[in-house]
Amino acid sequence: MNIPEAIKTTLRFRQVPMTPHQIAYFICFNRLLKATAGFEAMVQSVEEAVYQNPGYFNMTDDLVHMSNWRKDEQQIVEHVFSTVQRAIGLFRELGQRKDCCNNVVLALLLYKRLSDIERSQQLGAPIVPYLWKFDRVTNDTMLSELAARVYEVMDYIERTDDRLANTFLFGKEELNHMNEPCKLGKLQEVMRLLATLQLDEEHVPTPLFQAIFSQLFWNNVKFTSKGIAGEVELT
Repeated sequence: MNIPEAIKTTLRFRQVPMTPHQIAYFICFNRLLKATAGFEAMVQSVEEAVYQNPGYFNMTDDLVHMSNWRKDEQQIVEHVFSTVQRAIGLFRELGQRKDCCNNVVLALLLYKRLSDIERSQQLGAPIVPYLWKFDRVTNDTMLSELAARVYEVMDYIERTDDRLANTFLFGKEELNHMNEPCKLGKLQEVMRLLATLQLDEEHVPTPLFQAIFSQLFWNNVKFTSKGIAGEVELT
């Protein structure tokens, strides 16, 4: 039995949402896993497993729940999350802070979603002009102009719909720092990776995308909060 299976067993047995500490205690006390490195290590392993398996688990108010996705939805969730994690990992190769990487990847993911929705599928979202579609910008923009072009599109989307005002604020801030060839090259690599996703309404219905993006957003908020708390403790 691995960590995710042990978490599933715990939640199914208890039949109530639990904190990672409670789950770790249950796993250790009942020896669901043959080898453990101690309680604190188990807590960390549980948190990582929950974060890495969004198709099976989600966390609300620090409580772990079993996700209720259908099998086809579960596959979409896992694919989007794994692609996002790979994209964050590519930016991390530049030595960037993880929260900065998260911010720009989430901004790019939303740009990709708004860009993929066809005119006939528009559900009150702004229409991204054809020349500014995510895939076209990724493939046709000169590397030296890529960050500036993406910034321009995000700024346009924000100004087109008041509901999206400042939506790309943190992503645009990171784009402002991508002037060096190595950073621009990594941006292009990340955008090519995200371009492999199909995020139109037919492949990812709005309620599903909203749930995916919301979970990614709150994962980022939690990570940033923990980082700030750690910095405060060190000062």
